[in-house]
Amino acid sequence: PKLDLGRIGVKVGISTLDQLLGFRFFSLHVQMFLLLWSFHLMGKGWAWIIDTFPMFLAAFVCGIILSFTYTSIGLALSSISRGRFFPAIGLIAILIGTKSIAAIIDNLFDRSLLYIISPYDSVAHVCQALIGTEMTYQHPWVWSLVSVIIINGLALYLLANRVSSLEVTRE
Repeated sequence: PKLDLGRIGVKVGISTLDQLLGFRFFSLHVQMFLLLWSFHLMGKGWAWIIDTFPMFLAAFVCGIILSFTYTSIGLALSSISRGRFFPAIGLIAILIGTKSIAAIIDNLFDRSLLYIISPYDSVAHVCQALIGTEMTYQHPWVWSLVSVIIINGLALYLLANRVSSLEVTRE
């Protein structure tokens, strides 16, 4: 993708512009500064920021886990598909379908164990444990962590096999 610099008429590649300005690095630091400064201006003070920093860091780690899990599943689905819409529909079907099946079993038999097949619920359970909020599942959160690791491992294994055999590029 090219970036049009408006009236100047110069087109620069996004990666070149990022390297030139260090935009992503700069942007992240500006956002963090503005976030922390806004908390300070709201009257919470620096002590509140220091007190809640572990929870903020845990929420950041949870966001990374969520992004990594959904991305690995999406990439695995796109590696086995030749169409445009199958990976997106497949990802939504996996997330909503496994959550629905687990919820039905939980309501019928009062067992939350089947939630470990749902990437959505497994990530939510692990993040509840990391942040320290009230647990909404009866099974241990470590089982959900193992489920997240297995789901990511299988998705990345499928992706690596498909890419290494170059079946993705065959028509």
